Amino acid sequence: MDRAGKIQSIDNRVTWSLVFYKNTKIPFQTCEELSVFLKKEKNYWKLYEGDFPDGAVRFSNWYEKCDAAIDDIIAQLSEERLTTSEFSRFIKKQFSNHGIMDVTENQTTSDSFSINIRNFELISPNTPEPEAAAYAYKNLYTNEKPVYDAFIQIVEKQAWLNNYLSSNSNKDQHNAAMRYIGFKLHMNEYPSPNLIDQEKIEDLRNEINVISQNLIEKRVDINEFRAKINDLYEENMTKFNDLYEENMIKANALEETYKEKLHLSAPVDYWEKEAKKKQKSFYIWLGITTAMCVVLLLVATELVSIILSQAEVIIGLAEVSPLYYVPQYFIFVAIITFLVYIVRIFVKITMSEKHMQAEYSQKAALTYFYLSLLQNSDSGITKEDRPVVLSALFSKIDTGLIKSDGKSETDAGLLATLLNNK
Repeated sequence: MDRAGKIQSIDNRVTWSLVFYKNTKIPFQTCEELSVFLKKEKNYWKLYEGDFPDGAVRFSNWYEKCDAAIDDIIAQLSEERLTTSEFSRFIKKQFSNHGIMDVTENQTTSDSFSINIRNFELISPNTPEPEAAAYAYKNLYTNEKPVYDAFIQIVEKQAWLNNYLSSNSNKDQHNAAMRYIGFKLHMNEYPSPNLIDQEKIEDLRNEINVISQNLIEKRVDINEFRAKINDLYEENMTKFNDLYEENMIKANALEETYKEKLHLSAPVDYWEKEAKKKQKSFYIWLGITTAMCVVLLLVATELVSIILSQAEVIIGLAEVSPLYYVPQYFIFVAIITFLVYIVRIFVKITMSEKHMQAEYSQKAALTYFYLSLLQNSDSGITKEDRPVVLSALFSKIDTGLIKSDGKSETDAGLLATLLNNK
């Protein structure tokens, strides 16, 4: 079946209706008639939609989708004879595929029916002033719906204009009438004198005079307000400049602190790692020293016991040797002195590890303290003070085993000078 045959088949069984705002219903007898109307309205509304608010319904899109659905119905209609319910479901499916959901049917005969396509957001195309309707939708529909409804009633039947200008009208209706008159004046058109009596015109003139007088009074108030704004501006600019200078000082201090942190981050990491190592080493040596003391005490006890048990033999040997002239208690003193010397060595190594751990921890803590002083603008740390502070930070670690050779001051001073010149 060709396209013309499909269209004829549809026209024999289906009539169409578009239903708009205020239940305005427009009937169509053929697909061609409906398609021509949809294309015409799509092109018409595209002229006005450029100024519609964001998120507003684009009327042209709806007309375009309906037209595309009609084309799909014609293109996909099969030669198979469909029942009334099957034919209705087929048509609704095509509209649904294009996002048109509000489609209903009314069966007129056993083999024919009417399809109603509804969109109550759309203004009726039969309105005598489509430009006014578009203006109302663009400016009133979203935020002033009651005013919009009254405005559209005036557009559809201008006799409402006189009624809405009367004292019996509510605020929204009066506002709609004033908006309509303003729109007509903007379009260089004027409402028919028959629609507004002279008394209404006089009231409007009086209202305009009051508004003009208020504008004159407001102008004086605006000038006074402008003077106050200027005073506030100057006052706040002074505060802003002071605050800006204060913050710039803080920012410079923070920048200086950041640079110092970059310089000192590697030494601080090293000191902290060494402090942890020395802490661990201290506990190891403490355990070794404690164990050594116990072992040496046992050895000394056993050795003294052996000497006492073999005293007679030792005395006999001593009589025939030079040891005879050495006092006997010297042996015990010598043994104890030797054992104490060994214990002292282990104790000194243990305390040296603890001392070095404290030195490394102190250097890391002093570095953080130095950085915090730099960040505080009132700390008193100047560029001339940096070599003194850095000399203390980079002085050689004293192990506690031997005395300092005096070179640490020179080495630290050199590092401080290098950092100070960065």
